Order: sequence, then C-alpha cells, then structure tokens
Amino acid sequence: MRQATSGFEGTGRSFTHTGKEAMVSYKPTNGVDWIVASVLPTDEVFHSAVQLRWESTLLALVLTSLLTPLACFIFYRALKPLRELGQKMIAATKDSSEQWRPSSFYSNDELGRLGRVFDSLMLERGRVVTELKQSHLVLQESEQRTRTITDSMPAVIGYIDLDHRYRFCNSAYKRFHGLQPEDMLGKTITEVFGDGVYNAFADCIEQALSGQRVSFERMVEQDGSVMCMQYEYVPDFDAYGVVRGFYSMGTDITAYKRAEQDLSSQQQLLRAVTDTLPALVTFVDKTGRIKFANRTHETWMRRPMHAIEGNLIGDLLGAQEMEIHQKHFTCALGGKVATFGFERQEADRIRHYQATYTPQFSAENDIIGVTCLVHDVTEAKLLERQLNVMARFDSLTGLPNRIQIKECISRAIDDNRDAQSLAAVMYLDLDSFKAINDTLGHQAGDLVLKEFGRRLAGCVRRSDTVGRLAGDEFVVILERLSNDSESTLVAEKILRAMEKPISINGVDRIVTTSIGIEMVSTEVNPSVETLLKAADEALYRSKQLGRNRYSFRSAAASV
Repeated sequence: MRQATSGFEGTGRSFTHTGKEAMVSYKPTNGVDWIVASVLPTDEVFHSAVQLRWESTLLALVLTSLLTPLACFIFYRALKPLRELGQKMIAATKDSSEQWRPSSFYSNDELGRLGRVFDSLMLERGRVVTELKQSHLVLQESEQRTRTITDSMPAVIGYIDLDHRYRFCNSAYKRFHGLQPEDMLGKTITEVFGDGVYNAFADCIEQALSGQRVSFERMVEQDGSVMCMQYEYVPDFDAYGVVRGFYSMGTDITAYKRAEQDLSSQQQLLRAVTDTLPALVTFVDKTGRIKFANRTHETWMRRPMHAIEGNLIGDLLGAQEMEIHQKHFTCALGGKVATFGFERQEADRIRHYQATYTPQFSAENDIIGVTCLVHDVTEAKLLERQLNVMARFDSLTGLPNRIQIKECISRAIDDNRDAQSLAAVMYLDLDSFKAINDTLGHQAGDLVLKEFGRRLAGCVRRSDTVGRLAGDEFVVILERLSNDSESTLVAEKILRAMEKPISINGVDRIVTTSIGIEMVSTEVNPSVETLLKAADEALYRSKQLGRNRYSFRSAAASV
C-alpha cells in the first residue's frame, strides 16, 4: 500500500491478511484522489494454467514412452549402412592390405559412394604407408651404414647446421676429444668446446656457412699429448643451392707432421753435406724440372739458387748443351745408369766434366726422376795428359820413349804401305858412353844424352820421329822415302853433327855415334820387334867395323 500511495501503478506480488500469496494491482483514478486496488490469491489466478501444465506433462510422458522405441528402431534401421561402413573403416585402418572390391559390393546411394571413396583412399593410404615403411627401412639401413662407415674411419666427422648445432657426430669424437657423440647432438659448438675454440675458428665456420670449402690445422691436447689435426669444412647445399649446414672432418696428421719434420731435417742435412761437395748434385723429375740442387750450382753456373731450383734443366743448360745431355737423361729414365764426359767453354778456357745420371725409384719401384752427379775433371784431365806425356815421353830428353817409338813404327808401316813408299828404322847409341859416366859422372852423361837427342832432332824432318829407347840407345824413324840412299844421307848428316865437341864441365869433348839401319818396303809386313831387332843387328855391325859409322844389316858403309 505504501508503494501505491507513493505513486506506484501496476501489478505485483504480495500477501493477504491471512498470509496467503496474492496478486495485487494498483490504479489511481482521474478526478478524485482515489486509488483502486485489486487483490486476488495466486492459486486462484494460476489454477487453470497449473492444471493444463500437469495434463501436458502427463501427455508428453505417455507419447514419449510410446514413440521412443519406434524412433530408436527407425534410426537403427536408417543408420545400419553407416554403422557397417564404420566397421569396415575400422577394419580397413587395421589392415590396409584389403584388395579393391567390385562395384556390386557397394550400395547405389550416398553411403555406397562414400564407402567406395573411403576404400579407394584407404587402398592408396596402404600403398603410401607401405612405401613410407620401406623408405623408412631404407633410410634406417642407410643411416646405419653411414654410421658404421664413419665410426670405422680414423677421422672426426660431424654435421653442423645453420644454428651452429651438431646434428651428427661419429664415435671418433670420443677417441680424439673425449666427448660422447650422443651428448653433443643438439648443442652448439660453443656449448661443446667453449668460447675460446669457437672464437679461434669463427671465421672458418662463417666461410663454410657462406658456401666456401675451408681447410685448416688445429693442435689438440688429449691425455697429456698434443696431436695435430687437419680439418676440412665442406658446405652442404639443398636442391636450390642454399647452404643448410656443413660437414666437419678432422684427421690426425701428427705422424705426417713428424715425418715432414724428419724429412725437412734430412733435407737440411743433405743440403748441408752436398753444399760442401766440389760437385754438382741435382735431382730432376720426369718432366725435366730441377727439384733439388746443391749450393755448388751457384758458383759453377753463376746464377742464384732461385734461378736454378724449380726451373727446367733445358733452360739452365741451353738447347745446344741440352742436346748432349738429353740422350743420357732419357737412358736414365729408362732405368739404366748413364756415365759420360762433356766439355764447356768458360771464359778463356775449356773445362772438362764427368757426369753420372742415376735413375731414382719410388716405393712402388716406379721411376720418378734422375739424380745427376757432375764432377769438374779439368785438373784431372790436365794431370792425365801430363801422365800420358810422362808415360810416352822420355823424362830426360823429352823425346818419345819406347812405348811411343813402337807406336810410331807401327803407324809408319801402315802409312808407308798405303802410300807405296819406303821407311827406315835407325838404331843409334853413343860410342864409349860408359867411360863418360865412369869418369865424369852420371850428371855429365845426362848432359851428353840431352845434347845428342837435340842434335838428332835437328837432322831429320818434322814428319820423322826421334826417340830414346833406354840408356844411350836412340831410334830415328824416317817415313815416305823414295829409296835407300835417302836414309844414308840422314845417317851421314847425323855423323857430321856429332863431330862438333860437347862441353862437359867446361871441357870440350867429341862424342861419336854408331848407327844401324833397317829399311821397310811395301812388299813385306814385319812386326815392330822384328824391325828393331834388325836395326840393332845393323848397329852391332857398325860397332864391329870400328864405330862412328852407319851400317845396314846386310851390308856396311863407312863415313
């Protein structure tokens, strides 16, 4: 009521004086200051609606109890094909090997078409799954082979992606670095080896990830020893040429480095030894390029070492001189030792060299080049000539000795036979020469012998030969004579030359000679010894006839 007096107009709920719930409506009137109020108990107001609600509910329950089984039966029958299709799908997912079914198997409706499509998809799925399984098996086998191969290799092999993380590591990481490969996977280089190692090789890593192949050496300490590792970073490109990571392979080259150092030490020792040798020591490979040359080359060739080592031997010698050496170089490359002599014009003299070319073989017994040893034998040649002179010339008089006399007689026999001319062999000695040695001494005797040889040489032609056999015995070989009388003219000339006194210790003394002559004609072919013996017999005849004269073996003649 208080709400009505305060201006409320409408209907609301309230209670009667007996406490029953009622519906109360208020409406002010126009013209008079009245408020019309209507009070009606709630149960009376909604009695019909409540009655209708209960009747409707009862009817719904009855209809539901009657229609629900029918609806379930209808839906069950309607969903049977779909249920069967579902069962087939479940079975198909468990066994994808089911073969393609004929068209009659499927109903000619939406469910049949759906089943046909599903079976087709499941069959295709089965093939795909089979191929995937086979590919997976092949991949597993390939990965297993790859790991088996990489694990058996004496090298550290890994794969690093663009984020610098390890995606593959072989077992060598444990041997070389003491790291478990499985603990490295997924970790960055920094996490595995630390900032120091990463910073040391950051440039190499970036180069590899930019597509460049990188090679470098790294010292690694393991179990108190230091190893030298050779690392190779090889970029990995995808099908479009984009780098997706790189392969890392590290090889222990400690033994190689030690061998390299040993070889370097041996080469230094070899060079130290060969540089002191008074000979050229050279190694030339199969292409003719100088791979080693001792320091003596600089002195002999008058070139710096950089202009010798690494250059072709043909450029060092020149075309003309190389032509002399080439055949011997080829012989050595054929597996034979070649020894030869050659000469070179140097400044104002000719120098003589003796060379030995020796083939060099590899461990596989293949020829890899030639070692050349060249000696300067100029002084030896000069000494040889001196010795040759000493061996073929008389040391006292400088005249040909017995060896050369025999050579000259043999040559004279051949030359005069070819020229159809005569030759003569004259055998001479000094009369009473023993008395000179006994009374005046051997020094005086040597003086007489030298003077006698000088006078003999002055009595013959340049083409003739004067020599000393031994003691006071001399031989004169006259070549290309026309007759016997030409030899007698020479003999007489010699006898007259000896008429002049010889000064011996300040005392002039006349020393005479006796001569034996043997003629050599073209009709006979006597030996050298036979001619000398015949001339000696003619000399003996001159001695018997009183000395200071010449004689032929078959007849005698006096001065």
